[in-house]
Amino acid sequence: MIIKRDTTRLSVEPVLRNFFGNAWRNHPFFSSLAIIAALSSFFFFWGTKAYNNGDFGRILIPIVQSNVRIPFNFLKSMTCEADHIELDIKHTNYMKLCFKRKQALQEGILHVLPTDWVPAHIRWNDKNFPVDVRLKGNYSDNWGYTFKWAFQVKVKGDETIMGFSKFTLKHPRTRGFFVDWFLYKMLHFVDDNMAIRLRFAHCAVNGRALGIYLVEEQFAKELVQSNNRPNSVLFKIWNRWQYYNADSTGAFSPEVLNEQYTISPVYPFKAKTQMKDEYVRCNFLKAKNVFEAFRRKKIKTHQAFDAKKIAVEFAVLDLFGHQHASAYANMGLYFNPVTNLIEPVGYDEGEIYPVRAIEGEGKEVMPGISN
Repeated sequence: MIIKRDTTRLSVEPVLRNFFGNAWRNHPFFSSLAIIAALSSFFFFWGTKAYNNGDFGRILIPIVQSNVRIPFNFLKSMTCEADHIELDIKHTNYMKLCFKRKQALQEGILHVLPTDWVPAHIRWNDKNFPVDVRLKGNYSDNWGYTFKWAFQVKVKGDETIMGFSKFTLKHPRTRGFFVDWFLYKMLHFVDDNMAIRLRFAHCAVNGRALGIYLVEEQFAKELVQSNNRPNSVLFKIWNRWQYYNADSTGAFSPEVLNEQYTISPVYPFKAKTQMKDEYVRCNFLKAKNVFEAFRRKKIKTHQAFDAKKIAVEFAVLDLFGHQHASAYANMGLYFNPVTNLIEPVGYDEGEIYPVRAIEGEGKEVMPGISN
């Protein structure tokens, strides 16, 4: 039996192709006008909708301006000179840091004590600043180099360096070079989420030039001011117990982590300074009560945290594929006295990985597909 094609059915595609083809051949001028009118109507409608949604000012204009500036920024970068920071530490104090580093190398982890701080001086912008410094970082990627160690720095008095009263000096590699800088820019752009500031500077320690250092802001009142938030408390969950239970490879037991999250106290950054302000101290007590109620499951997430802010941060971290900054031990927190809600502070991401799971439930993006 021979099966013949049914020629009685009309195909839409050939009909449309013949119609528009004949129209173009017979009336090219009017066809061109029709196409221009259709495209103009589309772009007018789309432009009106984008304008009403605020997409021009929020997305399109910044993209165009950024792309136009790329060649000019590149040429400008060739003539820019980074800041210079000179850190001077007396020999006896430097030896104290050397001994602390030796202990850390032997144990595979740095255990920080209040007695680790030593006095020093920093010269920046043709001015000397008295400071206190100590080694910074839990693992050897911060202080394992022969000379290029990471330092935690506190500026004495009311002075600031680069606008920071407390900051770290560290190898840019520990923050993925520009990874954290990009993270903080994204958080500000997407929803004006809080994030710390970063700078880069040539650094010398006791006259030894050590190349470019990352200057990373720490949690102090300048952080609140630079993020345009009301004066209030910055705090976190105390995580030092966690590192006393960790081995040199950084492995952590889930059981231990869950237990420590349950029992670890909440404490304010720069406690001595922040707690001198009665208003900030009052806000810390409010923040502590809110967080404890959340931790004991007496209130829901949106009743303790600014749900939009924390959702934006987790979404951005999902895009980075690492999610290191969302670990409770790494999160910095801010209590907003206007909303009476806790906001996350973007901090400590350091890597970009292929996206494999969504934060929160650990749901795989593509189950069964390995990177």
